[in-house]
Amino acid sequence: MIGIIRIFFLFVNTNLGIAPVIFPEFSLGPIDISPILGYIIQYMERDKTWMLVFPIFFLLFCPKKTQTGTPYFPLAVGSRWVYDYLVLDWEEGEVDTIERGQVEILINQKDSFAEREIYEVVGKITTESDTFFDTLFWEANEEGIFQYESLGAFPDTFLPLPLKKGKTWQIASFYLLLLRDDPYYYYATNIGEDTVRVRGEKFGSAQRIEYAQTEEEISGVFWLVKNIGLVKLNDKEGEVDSYTESIFEWRREE
Repeated sequence: MIGIIRIFFLFVNTNLGIAPVIFPEFSLGPIDISPILGYIIQYMERDKTWMLVFPIFFLLFCPKKTQTGTPYFPLAVGSRWVYDYLVLDWEEGEVDTIERGQVEILINQKDSFAEREIYEVVGKITTESDTFFDTLFWEANEEGIFQYESLGAFPDTFLPLPLKKGKTWQIASFYLLLLRDDPYYYYATNIGEDTVRVRGEKFGSAQRIEYAQTEEEISGVFWLVKNIGLVKLNDKEGEVDSYTESIFEWRREE
């Protein structure tokens, strides 16, 4: 680093050593600033605290990935979540695994639509026998996180803001995780802070949100973690002794 600075100072000294040509009548002749530059280099070699300027400059002025939404559901172009899922069939206490797969969710781009900023979200769903894709659109504003099945469609509330304990709202779907094609809404309630384990990793202060849809005997719970988003979802459909359970767990990528 010192070597680069020496070259820079040499360049500056060489150029300042040339008499000014813009206003020659006011020229004082060549200026030799090498003693000043030499003193500066000696000081920088002796005191290394000047090097703190570079990381500070980097943090302040380098481009950052801008995020919107809430810390419990951060949105930014390029954000990606991967979930492994398991579908279990429960019958009078006995269980069978009927499906395994993976869901990958990517915020592809951000567009403007009707004077609103909309995120295009692509989901890749991989089952044991097939792979298919789906697309949704998300919007984040002061009132919440909203989903659109298509641009111009009526928005569905996924998460109201601010996120408060006891808040209840209607939710239409779970952003590409549960692909049910039914006309019913779920009633969701924010239970508040909770601790959840995902793949042996413990998350404290997660937001626990429970939901239910009584017409089809559907209920479940999902957890949101700050600066990550949804980390786990448990969904049940059916009666007490006979039901299908779907479990989605977020995978931390190295």
